[in-house]
Amino acid sequence: MSMIRIDAEEVLQALRSFGIDRLYHITDRENWPSIKKNGILSLDFLNAKGINPGKSCSNKIRRIQLCKKGLGDQVHLSFSASPPCLDQALQAERLQHPVIVEVSLDVFKQDDTYISPCDALEAKNKDIPFITEPSSIAQFGNDIGDSHSSSEILVKGFVPPSYILNASEIDRGETTVTNKKQAIVFIIDHTSSMSGGLTAQGRLFASASMAAQTAVNETISSLLESCITPRDVSDKYEFALLGFGTESLPGWNKKWGSSFVDCKALYREMIRRLTKDGSKTEWAPESAAVGTCSPAASIKDASSLVQDWLFHNKECPPPIVVLVTNGKSIHNDLQHTQKEAGLLKSITSLYGNAVLACYMLSEDNSAFCEFPTSEDRGKLSSISSEAATLFDMVSIIDDRKVESVREKTGRLSSDFRAIGINGSLKEFLRPLLDA
Repeated sequence: MSMIRIDAEEVLQALRSFGIDRLYHITDRENWPSIKKNGILSLDFLNAKGINPGKSCSNKIRRIQLCKKGLGDQVHLSFSASPPCLDQALQAERLQHPVIVEVSLDVFKQDDTYISPCDALEAKNKDIPFITEPSSIAQFGNDIGDSHSSSEILVKGFVPPSYILNASEIDRGETTVTNKKQAIVFIIDHTSSMSGGLTAQGRLFASASMAAQTAVNETISSLLESCITPRDVSDKYEFALLGFGTESLPGWNKKWGSSFVDCKALYREMIRRLTKDGSKTEWAPESAAVGTCSPAASIKDASSLVQDWLFHNKECPPPIVVLVTNGKSIHNDLQHTQKEAGLLKSITSLYGNAVLACYMLSEDNSAFCEFPTSEDRGKLSSISSEAATLFDMVSIIDDRKVESVREKTGRLSSDFRAIGINGSLKEFLRPLLDA
């Protein structure tokens, strides 16, 4: 029988100091009537009541392993509303209509509630101790709030219905989970106008084309790293690479062509190269800056990729297309480029329109601008005529992302444009991905 812990308030205070105010359990809507009536039951309780936990985040083999390791009498909760196991369960189709059950921190008032600093089964196999004391929770730190963390909360026996915080919302169908991946298309300018040397992010590059490739490589690597956990690689992002010089061309190697590539495939390629020769993966291979092609054909190719991707991912936000250029090539066929840009921005999904963004590399090292508004257009003209033209061509930030942009810029405007000049590509993209 559980006892009330004498240091319960210290435990709750330690959790709240890291922004934790509730816990989460992912289940299928089919299981909700039983949970609403009986609470969230451990495997042992489910077996005793003859309830089949078929639609759950864990598969049958894992459930057997948990019971063998003495973890069958524990309810497993998460600090994150989208733990790593959710992606796995959705991809394996173990959950058909997943919902998030929010659980009160009061479960920590029981003296047999523990924190596993990693996946509980892994902790058992590696003899990693569970966390119980407030001082240990404080030492565990911010990892408990990391959405990529596999840490778990183990509650003895069951979580009673009275501890569920969002029962009314679940009854109304407001907590359905969808696996919302974000697709990103990078278009890299390799024309002769990108052949001149450039200083970007405090580094000297032989050409603007090389600076653009480096920015894209580092951004993809950074986003990939954010998806890697000790247990798995989340497919939170999918990437496509295009380029143009003498003509529009695929940006990946021959194996991938111009198709979208998910994080798992990128991770396998990264590991393959590391184990083969220890080389760092350059996702956008080096390409000479030649030709006078305009971005129009590549933007058109991007539109085709976006439409096809949305057809297969109807429940996901629309892709973000990022043109990486110094802007000079748009004059090669400006009217055609503007037309294709307009067609791309008109592609619509359930969550709004496709986004056309631009990361512009300016030869003026002092030039810096992110998410300008109509009030800033004159300043862009003073940087270059290309900056003002690109400002007119890119997307206006919509309501889904405007709050993230306001937070980054500290401005309350509502007509931000998706353009960044110099600065960091990955930092420029962050508000567009946070929404």
